[in-house]
Amino acid sequence: MCTAHAERSLDAGDGAIMKKDGGVLLIRIDRPAKRNALTPGLLGRLGEVYSSYESSDALRCAVLFGHGKAFCAGADLKTGARRRTSSWRNKLRSRANPKRNAESSPFGGGSVRWPLRVGWGNSQRYVLTGDLLDAREAD
Repeated sequence: MCTAHAERSLDAGDGAIMKKDGGVLLIRIDRPAKRNALTPGLLGRLGEVYSSYESSDALRCAVLFGHGKAFCAGADLKTGARRRTSSWRNKLRSRANPKRNAESSPFGGGSVRWPLRVGWGNSQRYVLTGDLLDAREAD
């Protein structure tokens, strides 16, 4: 991450840090102790940041990444973030263009289809141990 020429840095203390570097918006989820789990406040902040990105003609690209060992654990169940995820998630899905195999972005977890693709034994290894599956190993 290039921060030497950052035009603006904002840390509102809510778990999201935003930096503008030329035409690139860097958005860091900064709750590594909780594996960047999403709280209602953090979801609201991410929505605001995304809206400002959408309305800016100066920004060409936005990069969302997590600080620490995991990108994002999902909703922080202790704070009730589940209720507020759907509108933000739908907004991101409609505009997302993620790059595949980003080695700096390990992912954990899975989906209903995952065991069908990798096999029951492999899927259970990650579900039961909590091991992280990085892009290189997944490829």
